[in-house]
Amino acid sequence: MQKKNFNIRFDRVELLAKTLNNLAVEQDDVFSFEVKTHSSMKKEERLIVTVVDVIIKKAAGNETAASFTAACGFIIENFDDALAKKGNSLVKELDDLFKTISISTMRGIIYSELRGTHLHQVHLPVFLPNSLQPVEQ
Repeated sequence: MQKKNFNIRFDRVELLAKTLNNLAVEQDDVFSFEVKTHSSMKKEERLIVTVVDVIIKKAAGNETAASFTAACGFIIENFDDALAKKGNSLVKELDDLFKTISISTMRGIIYSELRGTHLHQVHLPVFLPNSLQPVEQ
């Protein structure tokens, strides 16, 4: 199998939505994170957009503390090479790469958005994207 090289450019990042709830937060509070990703493509623009949704909840009581939605856009110069054999989806390696970059970008967005708030100690943990579980839409 021949290894392919892709010409990829990080094109854009947009914070689409954020919610910050006014919860009482104690220093020893534990938070859980629900992370969802999905990608879409615009073949004519050679653009892949990966959207990341994160919901942050207090583990005790399951109250939502904050939520964020951000989109990262990637341009693939050799777009046709990036498509799976059936042509309707990305090759898995690129899909995983875009999810990894987008989740890392979201980590920075959350850090920046929570700085100076009552949730400034809450950070999206580092995890491997292949640990995410697929869900039905």
